[in-house]
Amino acid sequence: MAAYDPAVQPGKAIRELSAKMTARLMTAVLLLALHAKGQQLGGPSEGPGGSSRASAQAARGGQPDWVQVLDKAPFSPRDTAEDLVYDGRMWLSNGWHPPQVLTRDLWCSTDGTRWKLVSDNTPYDGYSEMVAYHGKMWAVKKTVWTSTNGVVWQKVSDATPFGERSYGEAVVWRDRICQLGSGEDVWSTSDGLQWRCDHKSAPYGKRFASAVTVFHDKLWLMAGATPEPNNPPEKGYKTTTTHNDVWCSADGANWTRVVEHAPWAPRQWSAAQVYAGRIWLIGGYDNVNGRNLGDVWTSADGSRWERFATSHAFAPRHEVTPYAYAGSLWVVAGNTWPVVNDVWRLTVQEPASTSRSAAANANGLPPARPGSTVLAETNPGEDERDTR
Repeated sequence: MAAYDPAVQPGKAIRELSAKMTARLMTAVLLLALHAKGQQLGGPSEGPGGSSRASAQAARGGQPDWVQVLDKAPFSPRDTAEDLVYDGRMWLSNGWHPPQVLTRDLWCSTDGTRWKLVSDNTPYDGYSEMVAYHGKMWAVKKTVWTSTNGVVWQKVSDATPFGERSYGEAVVWRDRICQLGSGEDVWSTSDGLQWRCDHKSAPYGKRFASAVTVFHDKLWLMAGATPEPNNPPEKGYKTTTTHNDVWCSADGANWTRVVEHAPWAPRQWSAAQVYAGRIWLIGGYDNVNGRNLGDVWTSADGSRWERFATSHAFAPRHEVTPYAYAGSLWVVAGNTWPVVNDVWRLTVQEPASTSRSAAANANGLPPARPGSTVLAETNPGEDERDTR
């Protein structure tokens, strides 16, 4: 230690104090700047998820990332809940949990964090497909119901021609409600009462548990399963074969197979949404290996697919409830074995740019590799074989 020098030490102390004060001032300015930047990213209307999302993007150099908005929502853990965006809200209808229990409730939320119970005993068929059409909410299954508020429901039809099938999808396309994905037939209606068969035997076969959406003014169907054993039999449900193909139709009657084998693994119980000008395929169940999937894939044209990798993600799961809402892509609930009731949000500020695919191969796609999906070891119990 240096000896005390009265001529030197006071000046040194002053310089040290000045340096400390300057450092603290710079830190305060930096924190204020970061806070202001966070407000810009999150925005005053983003709710509790805004600052978390900004922090996640900052940590990844501004790249989008999944943010867990809720670990446990007020509705019970479930899968097979139906999604609907209507009247400025996300709506979540019904759900399944073991052992073979149907939950007949209806919830809604404007921000993904606060969920309101609208009905604890919905009158429509369990697991009805939900769409917003002509200013109303529609529930479509064996029967057809409508509502303008989720509380009071009116029955439109006592029976649909396709009946109470499992794992179909209803979408609105060209001012009609279309029902497909639970068999080889395709149906549509303009009033819920009179249904038109657009195709009795679509070339994708007796498909079920597939992902269906509307994109670029076409109907799209991808993945799913058909009721015949594979060779060799798949590890999960041995009497079914899963697929990783992509189909589209411009009229509901003529179907084109856009991709026979996409780079993502064959799967059932995955979900599709259109968001930021792209199709997104989310999770699902890898029946070949008996495992859940946690991967997310995206495409700007339905033929070239790339995996959307992030630093954070939800646990591998099937039968999620997805939304494209309030500028974000949402994943709610699903079956991770066990079923869960969490809420996740991804916000992409702009559609995927060409820089994202610059590292892809000459065809604009990353190489297809069997190990490219995120897998989790899970096996369904016999009591979980679905009746949904």
